[in-house]
Amino acid sequence: MAARGTCRLCGRTFEQFGSARRHSYCGQCAAKAGGDAGRTVRAECKECGKAFAATTLRARYCSDECRIEGRRRRVRECIRRYLADPEKRAIMMAQRRARAASRRAEKEREARGNKRRRPRTRPRTQRTAGRAAPPRSSVCRLCGRTFEQYGRTHRHSYCKQCTARTDREVARTLRVECGMCGKEFLSPHRAVRYCSTACSADARRRGAREGARRRAADQRKRAAAAAAAAAAAAAAAASAGAGFASRGDEKDDEELRSRRQPA
Repeated sequence: MAARGTCRLCGRTFEQFGSARRHSYCGQCAAKAGGDAGRTVRAECKECGKAFAATTLRARYCSDECRIEGRRRRVRECIRRYLADPEKRAIMMAQRRARAASRRAEKEREARGNKRRRPRTRPRTQRTAGRAAPPRSSVCRLCGRTFEQYGRTHRHSYCKQCTARTDREVARTLRVECGMCGKEFLSPHRAVRYCSTACSADARRRGAREGARRRAADQRKRAAAAAAAAAAAAAAAASAGAGFASRGDEKDDEELRSRRQPA
């Protein structure tokens, strides 16, 4: 059912048009409530053909009645085009029959006093004599006591007293050697490399010092390589300049000899 509203200008009740927002004015008063009566365009209603003053170029209907009638006409045309296809028509008729059957069943339930029949419950099967029940008792891996399994989905390895401890205390079962001081300690997994936060901090500082030392050594190597390349380039430039100067002196000597010779 379409939402209805009351026009704030004329007080009439109208159906809300569009789905983007809730309108406060009906179709006739929307142009008046726009605030600027001069900015209107002449448009023709697509339902009744009457000319009306529209505030936008997209306005297609002169009133709410024409808008509602146009929407109904479009729905009827869509249904007519849909029913033109035999397969789609069969699907639509099957849906109609299903809705009708559902309505009939609802009416029958109301006539019986809305007493729905309770579904039959499947009788509980008795456990056979040959099949034994799974054992519910286990031995705690931490304290060695026998306890009854609690819960339904998970089979526990520790009793409730041992499970009350922290997971870290329960899971520390691996013996690992500290990478800083060399002492053996219990660890929950092999990724732990240090026995305490002090060893971890010392190892972090040692790694930072080694990293700085490596970076300094690499920087010295790059500086030495750059100096050697610059020296080699300077030597090559000097040798090239000396050769050019010697060639120039030889040329000058040849010119002097040619001038001294008599013509």
